[in-house]
Amino acid sequence: MSKLYEAKNAAVVLSDITKSYRVGSITTPVLRGIDLAISREGLSVLCGPSGSGKTTLLNLIGCIDRPDQGKLTVLDTDVASLSDNELSDFRRENIGYIFQNFNLLPVLTAYENVEYPLQLAGVGANERKALSELALSQVGLSEHRDKFPSQLSGGQRQRVAIARALVKRPSLVLADEPTANLDSETGESIISLIKQLQSQHHIAFVISSHDQLVRQHADRVYSMRDGQLLPEQEARLAQFA
Repeated sequence: MSKLYEAKNAAVVLSDITKSYRVGSITTPVLRGIDLAISREGLSVLCGPSGSGKTTLLNLIGCIDRPDQGKLTVLDTDVASLSDNELSDFRRENIGYIFQNFNLLPVLTAYENVEYPLQLAGVGANERKALSELALSQVGLSEHRDKFPSQLSGGQRQRVAIARALVKRPSLVLADEPTANLDSETGESIISLIKQLQSQHHIAFVISSHDQLVRQHADRVYSMRDGQLLPEQEARLAQFA
């Protein structure tokens, strides 16, 4: 058994994880034997060029996809043992997501977008209202609660997405290129906000990004190339490449 299973305070543990995709008769390997333990504390960043496998790895960690082989434990749960319905429930109850393109519902206001995951989870109206208003306040958008996504700037939309990810108090939050569609100043403010909220709520944050700005704020950086994690020394050097 991998020594990674002895890792203390790990939110996610991956051992010998592989993943390939098949199109017609062609099979393309994407992840090649990933061994990794990700802490429950701080901000962890998966970095690497396009095609390195970082988004695929993030999708496995987020239980959006399943590995071909290997053992994946998320929040002390062997996710391979879960049925599709159980996996869906596990995602809804434990994991928050922040997307590159925000993925806000255009027909809902900022408040309604934040409240929506709570409605899906069956949370009562009074509790939904209190949690949604608190989440919007924490990202500095209380005064914009009744605006639709089209009425918000890119940075404001990403703040709504962050509030939506945090409103259900998840144990793990995943973000895929959260600054990719933002200018550098707005990106800086978004990463600073993520860092602040992570520390405040003690949530494990994992970000997939090639943005040097994001890496500068990380507590841990895991560099990838061709579906593999770089050796530790290479990974440290890649942070400054």
